[in-house]
Amino acid sequence: MALRFRREALGSCATVAKSASDAFAGLSGLAPGKAAFGDVPGSQAMATAVSDLLRMSGTAAEILGSRLSAVDRTLDAVEQTVNRS
Repeated sequence: MALRFRREALGSCATVAKSASDAFAGLSGLAPGKAAFGDVPGSQAMATAVSDLLRMSGTAAEILGSRLSAVDRTLDAVEQTVNRS
C-alpha cells in the first residue's frame, strides 16, 4: 500500500510540474510602444521600462519553465525505476 501511495504521489508531483512548466512556456507577448502611453512627458521612458520588464519576466519564465520540465523528467525517471522494481 505504501508503494502504491508513493507512486501516486510521484505521478501527482510530475503532473503539477508539467502543468506549471507549460504555463511558464506560454508566457509571452509584445511590449506596448510609446504611442500606448499617449502624448505625455516620459512616455518613451515608460515604454522602455515596460519593454525591459517584459524581457526580464520572459527570461525568468523560460528559466522556471526549464527547471520545472527537468523536475517533471526526473520524477518520470524515478517513477519508471519504481515501476520496474
